[in-house]
Amino acid sequence: MTHRKTTQNSRISKPPLKRGPVTRHRRIGGAFQQNILVKRLRKTAVAISNQQRTVRVPRRTIGRLVRFVAERESIRLAEADIAVVDGGEIRRLNRRHLGREWTTDVLSFDMTEKPGAGLSVQIVVCGPDAARQGPHHGNTPARELMIYIIHGLLHQMGHEDATIRGAARMHAREDELLREFFRPGRVRRTAPSSRLRSARRARPAG
Repeated sequence: MTHRKTTQNSRISKPPLKRGPVTRHRRIGGAFQQNILVKRLRKTAVAISNQQRTVRVPRRTIGRLVRFVAERESIRLAEADIAVVDGGEIRRLNRRHLGREWTTDVLSFDMTEKPGAGLSVQIVVCGPDAARQGPHHGNTPARELMIYIIHGLLHQMGHEDATIRGAARMHAREDELLREFFRPGRVRRTAPSSRLRSARRARPAG
């Protein structure tokens, strides 16, 4: 079983990283940040930004992964904002929002304003952490990055890893979802699942 030093925040009034309209490309400040790619996937708006140079970010695959996790968890996901950042930025956010003076691999935030409209989340993941930790877990950096994204999503969908048993279940679910997502010959559904429901409010992991 893989253990990761993940942490998350359950609810904040403002996004930790400034967001823009999800219907067009935009830039976040920074000399080398790449444009955000926005994909509307079956009524789920997924915005992906890259603010680091260490890991290549497979935007289209991540967009499909986000929607896949929501479908498998039977969660109505309205919007997901994914930011891939460097160690300095995630440490700053960890200190600002959780009061912790260290880097981490993923932070997740519940940005839902109208619960009836579905869950809205922002997930911040650390590219350099994925590059360092991936080989130790038998993953490429990009695949490790996807594990972090799944972890952040699961936190906001009601999973917890504050206990040994909870952490074991959560990490097993992460690995299961990623395996299923990359399973050869997997059939992609063309219609939304009728089982979609509103997310349970996630509790802080820290």
